[in-house]
Amino acid sequence: MVHEFGHYSGLGHTVVNGQLFIGAGDTSGAGTDDPYGIPDPSAESIETMYPFYFGPNTGTQSLHKDDTASLSTLYPDVSFVTTGKISGKILLANGVIPVTGVNVIARNDANPFYDAVSAISGDFGVDGEYQIEGLTPGANYRVYIDQILAGGFSTVLSGPFPGPEEYYNLTESNNLDSADPVSAFDFVQPNSSDVDIIFNAPAPGDPLLVGDDGSVNLALPFSFELCGMAFSSVSVNANGNLTFGAPNGDFSESSAEMLSGPPRIAGWWDDLNPANGGTVSYQQSKNSFTVSWDSVPEYFSSGANSFSINLRRANNGIDIEYGDMTSLDALVGVSCGAAITTGMEGTSDLSEYNGRINLHNSPAKFELFYAVNGNDLANSQLRFNGTTTFNDNWAGKNNSFKKARSLNLPFSSADVGRFTEIEPIGNDIDWYRFETKGDKALSIEITAGPLDSLIALFDNSGNLIITDDDGGSGILSKILALDLPAGRYYLAVTTFADLDLIGAGSSGGRYVLEIDESNNVPLTMGDDNSIELPLGFTFSFNGVDYTTAFVNSNGNMTFGSGDTDFSESIGELLSDQPRIAPLWDDLSPNNGGNVSYAQEAGSFILNFDSVPEFVSTGANSFTLTLRADGSYTIEYGAISALDGLAGSSPGGGVTDPGASDLNALGNFLASGTHYELFDAVNPNDLSGVVLEFTP
Repeated sequence: MVHEFGHYSGLGHTVVNGQLFIGAGDTSGAGTDDPYGIPDPSAESIETMYPFYFGPNTGTQSLHKDDTASLSTLYPDVSFVTTGKISGKILLANGVIPVTGVNVIARNDANPFYDAVSAISGDFGVDGEYQIEGLTPGANYRVYIDQILAGGFSTVLSGPFPGPEEYYNLTESNNLDSADPVSAFDFVQPNSSDVDIIFNAPAPGDPLLVGDDGSVNLALPFSFELCGMAFSSVSVNANGNLTFGAPNGDFSESSAEMLSGPPRIAGWWDDLNPANGGTVSYQQSKNSFTVSWDSVPEYFSSGANSFSINLRRANNGIDIEYGDMTSLDALVGVSCGAAITTGMEGTSDLSEYNGRINLHNSPAKFELFYAVNGNDLANSQLRFNGTTTFNDNWAGKNNSFKKARSLNLPFSSADVGRFTEIEPIGNDIDWYRFETKGDKALSIEITAGPLDSLIALFDNSGNLIITDDDGGSGILSKILALDLPAGRYYLAVTTFADLDLIGAGSSGGRYVLEIDESNNVPLTMGDDNSIELPLGFTFSFNGVDYTTAFVNSNGNMTFGSGDTDFSESIGELLSDQPRIAPLWDDLSPNNGGNVSYAQEAGSFILNFDSVPEFVSTGANSFTLTLRADGSYTIEYGAISALDGLAGSSPGGGVTDPGASDLNALGNFLASGTHYELFDAVNPNDLSGVVLEFTP
């Protein structure tokens, strides 16, 4: 109750003594130094605002020095001015960049548990700064940085912890320029300012303590430019990659994550585990910075993988050197991340490039490896030239109705050379104009981008037709306008909450704009639902005539009844309804893309356009055409899903004829059962393929 009243009074959680009791191996000083041992076994010294409750008759039922200091800072009594304070900054190893979210503890050497106060750097709104209040004047305090092991805090904790725990001393350094042992300390008396602590950097060649799925942030010896952004530090991630601006412990590499995460250089992004063997270390000079993974195994394997990533100061080049490798599956390459990629960039065969791999105007170049295609990079080298600055040059001057950029439909800004961006935030809006033919449906969508988009459609006279904020996937926008007359239209692209369309939105970055018109009838489909539609003719499928069919949101069509099942299987294909499945998978049209159909003389055309999987930002496009003569065609566009089931079957318990290689064969009888099941071992290879089924 006292703890919760502290929250009511405006206090967040604090960590001073409580962490010594949770069995996590914490000590009363920095690192393994334990100058004061464990406090009294009754846990009376535990601060009230520690995140976890230890039960009755512990210190959490009464205020301690730390709690009193926090309350008095908010509601100072006149006597509070007689106490002292210590203030300073927490800095990265370069001695310049401030670090917010680091716990700082001051312990009175004469009363280390009951006269101990903490603060989290950045608590008062200034990056890296801390201020410890309510201290005993004239007392000698040990001041040190302490890693918080558990709990939720008002100020977001720095993660990963940027270096080892250490005491403050009068000769603070990063331990590279001059010696700064973590156990070296100088007592600090209250009313001292500029008590700055600089994180010690691991020495070149020392093993980096990245553990399993962990990261270490290192200061770079020079400014490295990647995708138009300059970085002074880099996160070394255990799983074989470097990220910029944020650490990343993800072990489940994928194209979607490569494109949607932070800027990344992936030497061999896989579920590696340095905690089980091998080492990760770095070397640096004034002109190069190299991180090496030496004989590091996979998580479930006793294998060993050796490679290095070298950042070159000259031209911001990137070299990846491979030694012996046992891992067969991984992701390799360079990505500018969510702020710059379209999210639709495809994979490449990196080993086929001769000389340097050109990253100019290419926000991502990468390759996915699977057990089936194996690792062909062992004992080889990949060399990338520096990336270029990505700016809104193509659409940079279209900031008004009169200066609208002219487009030809269909249009996609994902095309090379069309870099569309809201920049700078709060002072940009993009206008476009285009001519329509008067087809049934006009589709306008922001399909990708790290912003909260808002779009508005106007006629040639400047009259607003429709606006949309969050009609697309997530916080992106989508307009579907039906039966508009042919003519010229204008589109404004901005971000929420720029409702007046003056360029005063609150977010920005690259976005992908797609505009198209067609005579297809759009279908509004949720997740896992089914719609029955008339075909307009009689379609004979495996000897049974049908005049209607059910379009199922999970990428298939059934006859006689609908099916909302998202868990595709061969058994269900053989035993359930008659089915044609271009891509039976857990697709989610409600999260993006379009589903539509068209009826022409003697044919019914179903189109899935850029529909993502349920847990993915990928896009899957395909068209199924049924004809009155009983033939049908499946035509694939880009497919990002790696798993799924494709094929057709009369269902009803037919005998399993065995799987086919659909891509290799291409032509099939319209009757009978034909299928292929895709998974991580046999990933989907149907992008761009046409399958013909004839009576």
